[in-house]
Amino acid sequence: MQGRKITAAWNGRTNKKAITPNGPLTWTLKATPAGGTVPVFLASGPVTVSGGAAVFRDHGAKTGAPDGTGDVMSVNGTTLRTAYGNSGTDDFSGSVTTTGWPKGFRPVPMGDMDGDRCNDTLVRFPDGEMRRYTPACGAALKPATIHKVLGKGWNAYDLMTSPGDVNKDGRPDLVTRDPKTGVLYLYLYTTTASGILAPRVSLGAGWQVYTGGIH
Repeated sequence: MQGRKITAAWNGRTNKKAITPNGPLTWTLKATPAGGTVPVFLASGPVTVSGGAAVFRDHGAKTGAPDGTGDVMSVNGTTLRTAYGNSGTDDFSGSVTTTGWPKGFRPVPMGDMDGDRCNDTLVRFPDGEMRRYTPACGAALKPATIHKVLGKGWNAYDLMTSPGDVNKDGRPDLVTRDPKTGVLYLYLYTTTASGILAPRVSLGAGWQVYTGGIH
């Protein structure tokens, strides 16, 4: 066996068989010698995963593809700006701005809602219509981006946010608040191809005391 080479390969999965999230990580290579029982350390190094599982609120990066760091969306009139987080500097690095949105619209950053490993966004329009936008990984969110209308009446809520995957079905869920009653509602995102939010479930009243917002 002396002088022969072995090429190591990785299937992009974690030790628990899950898809590895996007972003930087450190790999380690070990091997068990013939006749041995204890793995021997051979090498290690850094690698950046792309095309993996979407990291919460990671919508892209200055270079385009998601980088495993959460980003921030902000609204100014009819403009949507996405500032890209940079884990290397603990700051933001670059941003993208899109225009043409109706005044009074509200984006709600979500996780991967259609199973393509790219984070998606709910957008509430001034008339109360809610749309699910599913852009490609790293693509700027625009009014004309592919979307699905989820119905109207969503302007009944003053706060809307995604806490992540509440029921552990692999899909992000939505929490809203009724400003009149202070009731907090949970909308589970279904796993059907239609991608419809399940009927709301009350999480209790009294949440109007939190004037700073719920995120």
